[in-house]
Amino acid sequence: MDSVSATIRARIDNTPARTFLRADELATDFDSRNAVDTALSRLSDDPTVPLVRVRRGLYWRSSASKFGKDRPSPADIVIAVTGDRGGIGPSGWSASRDLGLTSQRPATEEFATVAPPPTGIKGVVFRRRSNPKRANLRYHEIAALEVVGAWPAYVDGDWADVAQAVRKRIRSHEIRPSVLLDAARFEPNRTATRLATLMSAD
Repeated sequence: MDSVSATIRARIDNTPARTFLRADELATDFDSRNAVDTALSRLSDDPTVPLVRVRRGLYWRSSASKFGKDRPSPADIVIAVTGDRGGIGPSGWSASRDLGLTSQRPATEEFATVAPPPTGIKGVVFRRRSNPKRANLRYHEIAALEVVGAWPAYVDGDWADVAQAVRKRIRSHEIRPSVLLDAARFEPNRTATRLATLMSAD
């Protein structure tokens, strides 16, 4: 056990700050997954080790601070847990902030998803959506769909600001216009109409 713990501690020290560590990936270097889980749990409980347990099997290499260990944001955790499976992205004020349309940070982050939401993530609320086409959308595309649909709520600005923010993501290739428009066909009429107007004016 001491050998496993020492090896993992060395891995932690050599990992850049603000990086996720996964128990299943670390376990490939050892014969016992249980030994890895035990070592990670003990190390995360040690105030001198820059490691934070996020949820089962997922840890965060925190940065050094006199205020103690920092933690990843709820958004970072959602992305780490869901990966690039698509169909999940920010909603409400979280979506607006993602697009740079507000500086407000909600007490509880909101995410929209078409798949069953992940569990065990504190400080996050998931909103289920029924549009199956959303499964093809990326993180920022979900944000755009949510902001356009909810307008004028959750935005510190006017419609021109929304349009500019979406077009900026299109130019950076973070939003694919054709895919987003296709998904919008299965959203409420107001969302599809607003998005089509926005795209045609570009």
